[in-house]
Amino acid sequence: MKKVTTIHDISARAGVSITTVSRFLNGNYSNMSEKTRKRLEHIVQELDYHPNSLARGLKSQSSGIIGCVIADMGNPFSALLLKGIQTVCRSNGYKLMTLDADNDSLLEKEAYKILLDTPVEGIICNTTGNAAQEIESVSEKTPLVLADRVFPSKKEFDCVVSDNENATYDCLRYLRNQGYERIAFFSPPVDAISTRRERMEAFCKGAADFFNADNGSNVYVVDPNSMEETAQMLLDFISRSPSSPAVLFSVNGEMTLQLIRAAKHNGVAFSRELGICGFDDWPWMEVTEQGITSISTDTVTMGVKCAELLFERIKNKNSAPTCRIVMQNHRTERTTTKRF
Repeated sequence: MKKVTTIHDISARAGVSITTVSRFLNGNYSNMSEKTRKRLEHIVQELDYHPNSLARGLKSQSSGIIGCVIADMGNPFSALLLKGIQTVCRSNGYKLMTLDADNDSLLEKEAYKILLDTPVEGIICNTTGNAAQEIESVSEKTPLVLADRVFPSKKEFDCVVSDNENATYDCLRYLRNQGYERIAFFSPPVDAISTRRERMEAFCKGAADFFNADNGSNVYVVDPNSMEETAQMLLDFISRSPSSPAVLFSVNGEMTLQLIRAAKHNGVAFSRELGICGFDDWPWMEVTEQGITSISTDTVTMGVKCAELLFERIKNKNSAPTCRIVMQNHRTERTTTKRF
């Protein structure tokens, strides 16, 4: 294994004190001769020395690292969110340390311990929804911003979220105006995930107002890993009144994909009499044979705003009031919900 070069090695090679080497590495050339500076510069390059930013940070209380906990790195949403966060971190000269909770609250809780031990200067959290106590505790130790998902708490958090309620309600109004008479909501378990809960609650209100549906009567909560269960619930909804124009409303892109697969495997075709739409607008939804109507927010911009908010909090600590940024969604209407 290659030996790691230290400032002691540079000091010994140059014949100068460690203090002089430290001053050189920090760009402090006052009271340093041009000959010494050039010699140190040559030795640093020759030994291929790279300062340990973390070790330097421990002394200066500035690690230059931002931590990020992501609920599910396998979701396309996460990649776009991280792209925005990374852009801001890079422009501020910071490194981004990202940990994947893999939809597991225990892994999320462990991630906060890792980040605090690093240490990081701030954390952006896209929570699994079941680590509220840990997040509250972490926020007492370092600046923290919630991304997309929030949770009930006596403590106020900086956060960037999307307007799930109005986007869902407005979409149901649109679907009713398209002539659909029945509607169903499909989602993985809602649990403590705020985005799913907000969309489901807004769906129930819109279904009652526009489709005269009983509260929650057409809500299907399915196992995201069971194609059979999804197909069973899909066929159940269709069979209730097969002659009435119906539409499926999906809580997110992953659920939409599972519904399409379940329909295909069971000989169900989307048409003017059976539509589908939902949240998230992944590229395949536009190029598929039947373009899929979708609701989306600018996820890259959400990541940018999260990072900007965090850097503002790092700069001002507790002097600035808590900020909640609500981003508007955009509905893209495509073939799967156009009946006329």
